[in-house]
Amino acid sequence: MDAMVTDAFERYLEQKRIRRSSGDPATDIRRGWDAHVAFARGNPAVYQLMFPAGAPPSAAASDSIALLRDAFERIARAGLLRDGVTPEHATRTLSAALHGVTAAICAEPAERGNARLSATVRRRGHIRAAQPPTRRRPLMSTTTPATAEHSPGAGLLAGMVIVISGASTGIGADAARLFAREGARLVLGARSEQRLAELCDELTGAGAETTYDAADISRAEDVQRLIDTALEHYGRLDGAFNNAGISQGGGLLADITEETFDQVLAVNLKGVWLAMRAEIHAMLRHGAGAIVNTSSVGGIRGGRDLSAYLAAKHGVIGLTRGAAHDYGPQGLRINAIAPGTTLTPMMIDWRRRDPTVEARLDAATPLRRGGQPTEIAQAAAWLLSDRASYINGAVLAVDGGMTA
Repeated sequence: MDAMVTDAFERYLEQKRIRRSSGDPATDIRRGWDAHVAFARGNPAVYQLMFPAGAPPSAAASDSIALLRDAFERIARAGLLRDGVTPEHATRTLSAALHGVTAAICAEPAERGNARLSATVRRRGHIRAAQPPTRRRPLMSTTTPATAEHSPGAGLLAGMVIVISGASTGIGADAARLFAREGARLVLGARSEQRLAELCDELTGAGAETTYDAADISRAEDVQRLIDTALEHYGRLDGAFNNAGISQGGGLLADITEETFDQVLAVNLKGVWLAMRAEIHAMLRHGAGAIVNTSSVGGIRGGRDLSAYLAAKHGVIGLTRGAAHDYGPQGLRINAIAPGTTLTPMMIDWRRRDPTVEARLDAATPLRRGGQPTEIAQAAAWLLSDRASYINGAVLAVDGGMTA
């Protein structure tokens, strides 16, 4: 064992010495992170001996920290460190994050550890967590380095912890299935506990990491419990798909009741605000995260017999855009999707009230059909992923061209 550790130690230091020749400190840091976590993934037992928890830094650790501090000092001399961040502070923050991530990987089964590693390397959220918000240039580019591209089997959302509300049927249920296939670890929320339990069983039976909590999105205590479930179960929150919603049930503006108006706005608008509030607080703990809110083409344009619904969906877009400005400087991305005609239980209910509605909507859609729930979910998955890393405050119409 001693010989194995010594050999690994020498290989580790040799990699460090090779990287000294780089002229770009940001590249040095990225390469150093990638090499460090790759070593931990490939040699978990050796890594634990080289970097024992709670023990004084070994020679390897000291060498690593010195190289990291040197890179941050060069960044500071170039004037690129954020206000209030010293090279020593940046070094301690990134070093602690790096060793925390790799220690967790070493303690987990390889498949789960690799997923967590992949997500953490791509997101690099730990660096932002200890830095105050600022309008100055970021420490490093937020684009994903080539070394952290998704491997063919990793999935678009590999390792991300994502909460989905309205997850029991329709777009939410299809999103849960899609996100699970793409490698996400899920917390599902909806009012129907039975449907949630069935969907959770389906997903876990297929090998996904999934849990759920029955929650009414219009109740603050339910929303907070849902987010707390994610934090307690997985330790963090990386993404949220705020998809819960109800229909108005028709009726001209002057004919709907105050009760109907209050109920539609409580779920479709206030519920989104409650969810965003809880999610943002959770995401700010590690300074990164992505939120996608479900609005509607009705949030972009008008329509008949839908005044309360339209008001709520317009409001969702306002919340999305405002929050994108509020929290973009702190590393959060907040976007919305605006689905068109979608073949969900809500659409089926509308068709019962008006048998001609689907044909009318299809005629107004250039693709001449309604969308499948999974097609809407695919747009949400992309916005949550790092493939959309420079998309913030956007409203993506997923409507077959209806609003074109």
